[in-house]
Amino acid sequence: MNISIIIITRNEEKRIAECLQSICEQYTEDLFEILVIDGDSTDRTVDIVKGFQKENNFISLIKCKQYGYGYQRNVGVLNARGKYVVFLSGDTVVSKKLICKYNKYLDSHDIIQGSVINVIDKVPFSKYIMEACYLIYHEYLYSMAETFSTVNVCVKRDLLLSRGFDEKLNALEDKEWALDFEGSVRYYRLKSGCVYHKIHDNFFQYGKKIYKEARTVGGILSKKRSRELKENVNFFEWYSYTKHFLAVLIIAILVFILSVIQKKLWLSGFSFIIPVVYKIAYIISICIKWKIRLSIYSFFVTYNYYDCVFWGVFRGLFV
Repeated sequence: MNISIIIITRNEEKRIAECLQSICEQYTEDLFEILVIDGDSTDRTVDIVKGFQKENNFISLIKCKQYGYGYQRNVGVLNARGKYVVFLSGDTVVSKKLICKYNKYLDSHDIIQGSVINVIDKVPFSKYIMEACYLIYHEYLYSMAETFSTVNVCVKRDLLLSRGFDEKLNALEDKEWALDFEGSVRYYRLKSGCVYHKIHDNFFQYGKKIYKEARTVGGILSKKRSRELKENVNFFEWYSYTKHFLAVLIIAILVFILSVIQKKLWLSGFSFIIPVVYKIAYIISICIKWKIRLSIYSFFVTYNYYDCVFWGVFRGLFV
């Protein structure tokens, strides 16, 4: 057994069948096994998985009484038989020949990262918007911690046994895990082969998730207090943005106070304009740097995305 595919689920009755079907279509004898690690689902997720088990003897189901990404992945690793582990989420659809593409690079790498395209079902044209966001936030990032995602990744099992995921983190436990192996393992980014990660949220709910992740980023930075971490890991560009935007806000507040003291109300307008101009300039600079063209709609999404990033990282760092 070369590869163990670990799928994390909890109440995925609407999505798990499509996920399993996309993987089963790629099955080759003795190439992989599938372990579904369920976190105490209360819907029909378990029944659907059992239905697939009847026709596919390479699928195993492990039911956990505790729910948590880090915890469930650690359970999966302990029960896996493969030399390598592929992590997927129960709400993803795997592209054709993805597992074979992973298998091609196993002998020469410790970690192979696949691509993840988020698709928000309830938002029109979200696939195209998220593909643009993917280009901005992933395609041009090169360090392992930047791109590492357990939604679609293949990892040597020995690494996972030597250091498991932090079960206390409620988000980004994969990024935190990757930081400990940055620069010390053979890492490869798969150029082709992705999973489509279906998000059944509206943009408000998606924004809440970004806020939650950003707050976790702030917590990790606050906990480790490492200059090297903050300066060299570009994934935590979120930290850099938060630091600079906080400085801009302080300047805006000082301008407002000055306008009140000087009784020059026209000057107070600049206190509101300064943060807006900074954010617009920041987004434009990213687009120029990576040669990305944004529509008005996706620009609006990106603009508000950074609001979630700022308040999330700020609260994680200081609250």
